[in-house]
Amino acid sequence: MYINCNTYTILLLIVLCSCTGVQKQGNNNENIQASKNMDMIEEKTIIFRTSDKVDNLVPIVVNDNNEIVSYPAPSDLKIDGKYKKPIALGNNWYIDQIGVSSKSKFLTLSFKEYAVINPVNIDNLQSKVTPISFYDICECPPVDNYDEIITAFNDGKLNQYIGYNCKTVFTKRVPASIKKN
Repeated sequence: MYINCNTYTILLLIVLCSCTGVQKQGNNNENIQASKNMDMIEEKTIIFRTSDKVDNLVPIVVNDNNEIVSYPAPSDLKIDGKYKKPIALGNNWYIDQIGVSSKSKFLTLSFKEYAVINPVNIDNLQSKVTPISFYDICECPPVDNYDEIITAFNDGKLNQYIGYNCKTVFTKRVPASIKKN
């Protein structure tokens, strides 16, 4: 029997396309547990240090060209009637309450000034981006309150707390003129 090249190629494609990988099916309890685990994902506590005071400045997200790509809605700045300002520990260390990352910058606008902007215009915001830099951003486990972090800072043991409990996700060389805690 003679099979030409085209027929052989078609047969090979049919065989390859009809093959499927064997997929292991977990039992129903495993599927339910996986679903519960997804529901239990919690936000991390972020501790960060900057080159200047930012305790009343609104964070935004910029791209590599320092252009704003994301900014909060004014209504996102408050929870239960209070502004979600970063909690100042001292020495430009803060506990984040709104969401910062290594791509974040801060506006020259205070929370109160930003909250009354309506509508928010990205073109107007671009000129209000500060040159303030991050020196450290650390992800820590979620906490019910910040007492342990604040105590560690006040006792001069923040670096130990971070080293033991947290993961440093961003760090930049700190000038010698800035005291490390």
